[in-house]
Amino acid sequence: MREIRRARPETLKWKKKFRDGVFARDGRICRMEIWNGYGWFEHGIKGSASNPIDPSHIYPSTQCGSVKGEPIVGIASCRDCHRRYEGKLRDHAVRVPPDREEAAYRLITIAVTKWRVARKLPPARPEAA
Repeated sequence: MREIRRARPETLKWKKKFRDGVFARDGRICRMEIWNGYGWFEHGIKGSASNPIDPSHIYPSTQCGSVKGEPIVGIASCRDCHRRYEGKLRDHAVRVPPDREEAAYRLITIAVTKWRVARKLPPARPEAA
């Protein structure tokens, strides 16, 4: 018989703090930016049953060190945008707003460099032509 693995209380605590903080700031609206052929614009949709809004880490949570539960390293995104941003459908038509990415990068750099090598700057994303 398979043993059911339960999340540790510490894990549940930071995940709840992260989720509640991201939703309090972003208001359960997708804040990712989409390229429409002429420029970047905020997606801005509310969630639905088929495309719910989830809090997502801008950088993988394994790279966030001790600040992985802080809302500043996250963004509210619909599942379609999240799938296009870091999933199997990865393309350059969806991005995190640059100011959000820079803020997350700065916080992670401060937190992580205390015990690891300094991070590189985030990669420059090409502007779609």
